[in-house]
Amino acid sequence: MATSSVNFISALGTGSGIDIKALAQNLVDAEKMPKQEIVQKRIDKAQSRIAGYSTVQYAVEQVKSALDALKDPGVFNTLSASSSTPGSVAATVNGAGAVGNHEVVVNSLAQGKRVVSTLAMNATDTLASATYSVTLTLDNASPSTSTTFNVSDLTPQGLVDAINEEDFGDITATLIETGDSSNPLCIVVQGAPGTVNSFSIASTALAAKDSGLLSADTLQSTSNRTAADSSLTVNGISVARSSNRVSDVIPGVTLDLLRATQSDATPTVNIGLTRDVAPVKEKIKTLVANYNDLQAILDAAEDPNSSVEKLGGSLVGDTTARSVRDQVRRILMPDVSSLGSSTATLTDLRQLGLFVDSDRRMKFVNISDSGSDFSTTYQVGNEAALDKVLANRFEDVATFFSGSSGVAKRMGDQIAGTGAYIDTSTRPSSPLRILTVQAANAGARVTADKDRLVALEDRMKGLLERYIKQFAVMDSLVGESKSVRSSVDNSFKGMSYSRS
Repeated sequence: MATSSVNFISALGTGSGIDIKALAQNLVDAEKMPKQEIVQKRIDKAQSRIAGYSTVQYAVEQVKSALDALKDPGVFNTLSASSSTPGSVAATVNGAGAVGNHEVVVNSLAQGKRVVSTLAMNATDTLASATYSVTLTLDNASPSTSTTFNVSDLTPQGLVDAINEEDFGDITATLIETGDSSNPLCIVVQGAPGTVNSFSIASTALAAKDSGLLSADTLQSTSNRTAADSSLTVNGISVARSSNRVSDVIPGVTLDLLRATQSDATPTVNIGLTRDVAPVKEKIKTLVANYNDLQAILDAAEDPNSSVEKLGGSLVGDTTARSVRDQVRRILMPDVSSLGSSTATLTDLRQLGLFVDSDRRMKFVNISDSGSDFSTTYQVGNEAALDKVLANRFEDVATFFSGSSGVAKRMGDQIAGTGAYIDTSTRPSSPLRILTVQAANAGARVTADKDRLVALEDRMKGLLERYIKQFAVMDSLVGESKSVRSSVDNSFKGMSYSRS
């Protein structure tokens, strides 16, 4: 029931003259505010923890993401191709292949057939007296294919445009400037490299117009060039291809033939395929960076003096934050009594030159012996130990990280509570599950406390109405008492006047 903003009793000039509505509201506020403040503080604290849990959860997920990137065996099959003479033969990786070296000799390059008009001409010359037809044929296609089209623009440019618009068999036409001031143009028609792309061009109309330009079946020129395949020797085996880009001879490698090397003093081009360790190293460094980001986020969340917006101090005194920090460290860097020799089976990230320092950050370290007493030197931040393992024991690193039995999957499952470490308990122990449950619990507390605020508000409205009604009755009684007192007082005054 809504209450009026006007005190009608006072407005009528009766009663005690006290603002009973303000008095009732003050009494209600005195009872409501402390309770409301307590509940609101709980809500604010829970919401701050939810923000902290969410940020930490994201950071933990990034650690798992870095581990997931290392569990794919394909990451460790990345190759790098090199050429001893890249100006003659360029080599690029196109897929899976085997580490090794290959010898390539380029005997000749593939070329396309080229037909050049015998006579030079002017741009305004006409090649026929009326619209004429032209037929292009791929001679070595199986079966032989051809296309016939009409040319209505009788200029040299008209023939060039008509051939190009057909888009047939990669045959193209161009006008070439000869430098002759009176007849500066020649028509050049060219096909794609390889004998399979050899072509013929025919037009009886052009033949009738000028046999020097076009005979019965072809443009005439002493500079005509026949189609040819590329010829090369790979590891002593002769190979012919229709293109100068050869992708099906050496598995995993594309060769771009740039020039013939057969007559060179050193005709052999060495193509090397090696494991590319850079992507693997980068993924290991990402794991280190993501782990350290998690530590920085936890530091801010647990620091009551942190100025990081929304995160700083959000998990002060929270055992969950400490538990997540300790668990992730133990998962990635479990306590061990011994790592064995430098040739021992890889079982620990420490064998890759990683360790967790006193500041809780994961760092690279290189351990070396120096001095006459062979004292051990720890070079923090030096990645030489990792580089050495990647260079000398790459297959061991691949086995260590990748596949269903690799540590990347095991660690990722431990962090997420999945796979062999599935965690569905109401009191989970895996870091991501802990954070998920704690955030959900905090969210439930916020919902419950908001419901409490609504219930408190409803109770206080009812209390306010009750106070106003009670005070209205009291105010009325006070008003009646004042009226009686005034009447008696007037009576005594009247009696005094009558005696005088």
